[in-house]
Amino acid sequence: VLWFPGANDTFYHQEQVNGGLFKEYDIFIFHPLDYHPCDPANETTPPGHTSENFYIYFKSINESIEKNKLMEYDEIIIYSHSTGCLLAIEYSLYGKYKNYISKIIFDDPFLDYNQPNLVIKFFQKNPLFCPLAWKYHNLIFKYNMKSILSKNNDSKIKIHQRNMGYNLPFTYENNDYTAFTMACSRTQSIIQNTNNPLLQIPCLILIAGDNKALLEKDIRRYSCNISKLVEIKTINDTYHSCLLPNKKDNLTEIINIINNFLEKEKMMVSREINSNEPNIIEYHDSFSLVPT
Repeated sequence: VLWFPGANDTFYHQEQVNGGLFKEYDIFIFHPLDYHPCDPANETTPPGHTSENFYIYFKSINESIEKNKLMEYDEIIIYSHSTGCLLAIEYSLYGKYKNYISKIIFDDPFLDYNQPNLVIKFFQKNPLFCPLAWKYHNLIFKYNMKSILSKNNDSKIKIHQRNMGYNLPFTYENNDYTAFTMACSRTQSIIQNTNNPLLQIPCLILIAGDNKALLEKDIRRYSCNISKLVEIKTINDTYHSCLLPNKKDNLTEIINIINNFLEKEKMMVSREINSNEPNIIEYHDSFSLVPT
């Protein structure tokens, strides 16, 4: 299992281990630096996502797949959460080892912005309205990929889930950066504007029933654009991560849904190397990716 976390936390915790999630699989978690847990007493914050697309993660993902010899596994499954679902879609479309992936699980995918985010989306599409977001770098006028309006604070989602009894670490929610918004919008546009399903492999879409930040009707509508073999389930009494239900006793039922999806007939994939993977070379303020 390749685990692509979203921008709030890995959301892989002891309750899931005890519940038997992916018990027949080895799990490899990929952590871009701007997603990792932080010490609130430490003034050094993560550098943030500083590119307008998710291609910059491909090189490290490929290196990790090769280092751990994942190509030799019987199956490669992707589990992704929130904005990590956008990375999963991009890699499944364009990544070097895309033809090795046989199934994908999307946990409350970030397929569109809800109304409160329209202001951010407006500025993202109209950078001239943010003149202070421009700067010089090596005598070249560059768009500042870190929005001047961004701030570091603990995630509201994490606070809610702690109140539900989960022991979640503090993380900086610092992805209000212009670049991160641009990267999300770019992938969302690919999904929303396609005339045919993007993928040909089975996909399980889990929708958190209590999440008001994302609209269920939009997730359902755009999920049908992801794959022609899509299964969509709404998980009630969950808030943005279906694997952290408000009532912990409900986790067994959710894990059973995932296990039933995995146990269905295996999808035959070509296992051909994608020689057309994008080769992106661009300027970054600072960037690092450390697979865990």
